[in-house]
Amino acid sequence: MLFADFLLRADLIAEFKAEEKKDQLVAAAYTAWLMGSAGGKKSFKSYLVGLGLMDKPEPLTREEKREMARRSYSTAARIIDLDRKRRERG
Repeated sequence: MLFADFLLRADLIAEFKAEEKKDQLVAAAYTAWLMGSAGGKKSFKSYLVGLGLMDKPEPLTREEKREMARRSYSTAARIIDLDRKRRERG
């Protein structure tokens, strides 16, 4: 095995172990959040940000907000349409 391959594999193993540890910490944080250590006022996402287990999300641009709203309205319209069709059949 070449030394460069060894270093690459060592880096991959270290990344995998770090990700696994982070997943374990998130699972523990979820249990604590469910038990109310966040005071019942924080979302799980903001709780993770406060613990440093998640980066604070970047604010959405106006265009991204519009696109999200458009997709949401489109999804809601499809759900209403499917429900209307279901009611007509049965």
